Amino acid sequence: MSLRTRILILAYGITIFLVGFLTFWDFYRIGTTVRDLLLKDTTDYVRVESLHIAEYLYQGDYYKIVETLRVNPISEIRDILVVDGSGYIVASKSRGLIFFEKLPEFEDIKLLREIKVEHLSEEDTFKIIQPIFFEEELLGFLIVYLDYSYYQGIVKDKALLSGISALFVIGVIFGVVRYIDRQVSKRLSIAIDMLDKIGKGNFNLPDAPLDGGELAQLYKHIKATADHLKESLISKTFYEEVINSLLEGLVVFDSKGNILEANRSFCRMTNLECKEVVGKNLKEVFPEFFYHVREALKQGRNSQRFTCTRTGAEKHYLLFISKYEDTFIVTLNDVTQMVEYERKLIEMSLTDHLTGLKNRRALEDILSMEMEIARRYNRPLSFALIDVDFFKKINDNYGHDVGDEVLKKLARILKSELRSPDVVGRWGGEEFALIIPETNIEGAKVLCERLRKRVEETTFDKVGKVTVSIGVTQFKKEDTMQSFIKRADDALYEAKERGRNRVEVKL
Repeated sequence: MSLRTRILILAYGITIFLVGFLTFWDFYRIGTTVRDLLLKDTTDYVRVESLHIAEYLYQGDYYKIVETLRVNPISEIRDILVVDGSGYIVASKSRGLIFFEKLPEFEDIKLLREIKVEHLSEEDTFKIIQPIFFEEELLGFLIVYLDYSYYQGIVKDKALLSGISALFVIGVIFGVVRYIDRQVSKRLSIAIDMLDKIGKGNFNLPDAPLDGGELAQLYKHIKATADHLKESLISKTFYEEVINSLLEGLVVFDSKGNILEANRSFCRMTNLECKEVVGKNLKEVFPEFFYHVREALKQGRNSQRFTCTRTGAEKHYLLFISKYEDTFIVTLNDVTQMVEYERKLIEMSLTDHLTGLKNRRALEDILSMEMEIARRYNRPLSFALIDVDFFKKINDNYGHDVGDEVLKKLARILKSELRSPDVVGRWGGEEFALIIPETNIEGAKVLCERLRKRVEETTFDKVGKVTVSIGVTQFKKEDTMQSFIKRADDALYEAKERGRNRVEVKL
């Protein structure tokens, strides 16, 4: 082996050693520097974010705290915990909202008033503790776990390999740099242009090269990403159009009642713009709705019907609740017209369609209630049955239409002569019933006589004069509804037998 060869081998050996040593030292120095920068950046980040989190913690807006933790810019942060003044973990970067987990070392840190950095027993892991103040009040602590093991791993695992490969890389780089500059740079610029187009919302991208290289694969991935993004935007627009086209109100809110989404129908029900609704608390936007949702959840029901006068008029609503994780999805239906229709149906079922008076079913319900009141409180109650004399002749001589007009006019006369507590209704055919609360038999007879005389003095169209016979009785404690009504019916029969156009009493 010649001296020149030995000198070259020695020179290459020394060069390799120096390059390896310097590479190892650079990696170590870089790792240490990065660690220090990470600590500084993280400490600065903790100081800044503690001001925002203090306001959210003071307001109780835990949703915004979680969002703040999730978007932190320091990727090496292993976890961030927000601990309230009692030592309970409120939120975590990795686990979201937490309300029932106690921080074990809270007693050791609760007296801290300045930021504290600890090097934990785990290798290259640091804990940064920042007290959270709001207007000089200590609300809790922001605790950050910084994991430096990634850079330490680089120093340990890659330093030797990097030193050995450094010389080879130096030789190769010089030979291929021009080729890379001409080939790679050109395609990278195309990829950058593609990404720029996507950022501007232009999804018309060129086709990928056919050479099958890595950059060609990059083009394909960028194009596929653009296609997925386009589909997602279309899907999101379609979703928004669907929920906004619903006639039912739809609102999505978290466990604290903060509104995450609301469609146009719900916003109309609240008399607010959608931009004013989203982000606010449901209790603030629609208090009645919030109360009934809460009551339904307490009772374990997924639906609730309620009434409110939020818009000035009485409105009836029906709500349905579904839950997804910590989010509630509620639909709200305006059922005012349906409720009014139900009321009209009930009213129609209790009203005589010809005279507009209460029908027999309604009269029996009222009479049963009045009998119970009279029996319980020992109050007087009278009942009368009124029958039109010779009504069959009116129908036979003048027709049923004239007979109906007689009944309608008679109903108006009876109603106009009664007091507000008295109830009159059509008992059936040409027969009417009169419920007279708080009135004994003497007073009831006077009232019935006045009604009989008023009818007698009235002239009816086409028919002329019409008379009525009336049977009246007073309630007894031992009466049933059947015995009470039968006694009035017997009195009416006597009035008919004794010549009609008269009032008869039966006790």
